[in-house]
Amino acid sequence: MCRPQLLRRFNSSFCRGWRVNVVLLCLSASVAVAELSPNNGPATGGNTLLVTGIGLGNADITNVTICGITANINSQSTNSVTLVAGGGGEGPGDIVVRSISRGATTLTNAYTYNTAGMIWT
Repeated sequence: MCRPQLLRRFNSSFCRGWRVNVVLLCLSASVAVAELSPNNGPATGGNTLLVTGIGLGNADITNVTICGITANINSQSTNSVTLVAGGGGEGPGDIVVRSISRGATTLTNAYTYNTAGMIWT
């Protein structure tokens, strides 16, 4: 797998008296989750969330889980997905967006299922 990092550096001193430093970088098509709104909700689920980012998929998102619980996908585009949280969660956890074109994208500890009686915003 190609990671965006320095792969190789070498010097060349034979280019018409100029010293040339060449840096080769691997630039992969990366995925960046920029925002989640809201970042918490009731343990019973039912609230609507918006996950936005760059390259989440090509409108080919197949599954989203919140703290391991499957969410219902309402709509999606290349850079966002609107979903409804499933019920039964507890505490903080990851959001995992799976798409055919990008595989799994994880937003670590991004969402918290609040316990019953807790006020959330």
